[in-house]
Amino acid sequence: MKRAERSCLARLASRWEIWNAVAHLAAAGSSHEQAWINGGDDIGFLRSFADVDLGDPVRIVGRTVTALGRGQGAGGRARAVARFLGDPRGADNVARAHCETAVRLSARLGLSAGVQRALHQMYERWDGRGAPEPPPP
Repeated sequence: MKRAERSCLARLASRWEIWNAVAHLAAAGSSHEQAWINGGDDIGFLRSFADVDLGDPVRIVGRTVTALGRGQGAGGRARAVARFLGDPRGADNVARAHCETAVRLSARLGLSAGVQRALHQMYERWDGRGAPEPPPP
């Protein structure tokens, strides 16, 4: 934490903001997969699922069908939906990449082991239906 506080992140008002910044920066860890799925638009992919409960498969499929490939015509939308739904572990892979990147980034910033564990579980849920998996020991 000390290195992060001495760096440019020190301008952020709280540790929560540092955690949040690291979590969002980690999204770049899977931007290539998100872009491939969504016809080149990784930001659109993230925007599509920002308010979806990732522990609810019905909502994930619903949002996939209604939001992916938006603005790409019928063929582009169909390809985006097929790419995402064609890989049953696709959502978990994206979440895992976010978590792994966040943990590596937080370790390089010198954030505590507790923060690293929290970042590893950022998509986990209280009922165990989140992603990606239990934290490392």
